[in-house]
Amino acid sequence: MEESWINNIELDEIYNLIEDVKGELKNNNLKYKKLKENFYKILEEFPNLQLIFEEQMELNLTKTECKMLQKLISIYM
Repeated sequence: MEESWINNIELDEIYNLIEDVKGELKNNNLKYKKLKENFYKILEEFPNLQLIFEEQMELNLTKTECKMLQKLISIYM
């Protein structure tokens, strides 16, 4: 029996192929693009939230910032 071409591919190559396809699908999916734009718009509007993600700082957030943080987490998930 002839071996399948998949048996000749290294695991790292398969992982890279999957990641490439996932990236292409994400960038061409309109719903995903909208979510990504909304995510970055919120981060621009609320710089304290960006500090939480980038610097992992402890901050006192306003009620609005807390709601926006919840929205960011929801978008991310």
